[in-house]
Amino acid sequence: MKRHDSFDRIASQELDNNKQTIPEALTNFTSLGVPEASAYFTLKEEQEILELVGKQVVTGVELRDKLKIFIEESQNYDLVPTKQILEAMDTSDRSLIIDTIASPQESAKAIICQLCNYGDIKTNK
Repeated sequence: MKRHDSFDRIASQELDNNKQTIPEALTNFTSLGVPEASAYFTLKEEQEILELVGKQVVTGVELRDKLKIFIEESQNYDLVPTKQILEAMDTSDRSLIIDTIASPQESAKAIICQLCNYGDIKTNK
């Protein structure tokens, strides 16, 4: 929430156009003004995120703006079509699709396994 990377911005005009009063009692993302964010989180996750405002970890305005950035970024980086194209091209001999949500150990294991399939690379296992 506090990175402030240059690409973590949405048009200031959009924010100005969508300025609204954030209610004190936030019950869901709709009450925050970003109903589309509910599609990305479970109900429990949504409530945990909204609790951050109550605990004063983040303001309602900051949370709303970050969720808008998240939604915008998720639309720009839809990985499903890319993955489907790579799989349809059968590029498994020269590419490796890794779920970066997985742990670093899982990613490393997938890379090692792929490398072992390429030739005479041995592991300690």
